[in-house]
Parts: sequence; C-alpha cells; structure tokens
Amino acid sequence: MSCASVDFDDFTDPFAARVSLDDGDSLRAWIGMSIDYENVWQGQQGDTRRMGVYGIANVIHDMSGRMRARMSEVTLDSQPEDRRDRPWRQL
Repeated sequence: MSCASVDFDDFTDPFAARVSLDDGDSLRAWIGMSIDYENVWQGQQGDTRRMGVYGIANVIHDMSGRMRARMSEVTLDSQPEDRRDRPWRQL
C-alpha cells in the first residue's frame, strides 16, 4: 500500500501560465508476482555458462480517486477518463 499527498499554493510560472492544484492525495494498493529462472552448465570448452530469465507482473488499484492539477486552464489528470475505477496492470 502506498500513500502520497502533494500540496502547493497556486502560482504563475515564468511563461505566465497559471498553475493550481485541484486534488493532491493518492492511496494505492498493489499485488505483484515475480518469477526467476537460472540455468548453469558447462560449455564445450569447460567454461561455466549461465542463463537467467526474470519476469514480474503487478496489479495496482488507486483507491482514493485521482490526482488533478490545472495549468493554463488545462487539467492534468493522473487517470484518463476511460481508466477510472479500473486496476492498472504492469508486465
């Protein structure tokens, strides 16, 4: 589980863009699995050979909604509209 919070006062950047924070809290839960395989053998010249394969998979769910900020009247959102309330997957 991961909890994050961002808070800042509204400001204007050097290019005159107005920046503000709508929601800066996040609470995420995730579950993951990793697999690791290693093979060691003797080569034809008697040298040691190694081969390793590693894989990881995660499922992440944001339980607190989304984080949002605005910059020059453009909303920057941590989750696209079509992904809200759905877990993220990583391979």
